[in-house]
Amino acid sequence: MVTVPPEETEFAKQAMFSRHPVIRKWPRSYEWFFMKMNIEHIWLQSWYGGVSTIAVEEYLKAVPSKA
Repeated sequence: MVTVPPEETEFAKQAMFSRHPVIRKWPRSYEWFFMKMNIEHIWLQSWYGGVSTIAVEEYLKAVPSKA
């Protein structure tokens, strides 16, 4: 985890608040701040058959779909 740099803070706020609008109402006294993950490895675990390695680039370019 790394602290979000100042030039990315607005993007981080929009991403967080668009998904979790109630967070806007959290008290400032909670002293929370924005962090981002520096992803190096992604493993997808199946209940049967172990894990599969997924390239970070493939994971990041995937488009989510509604189930």
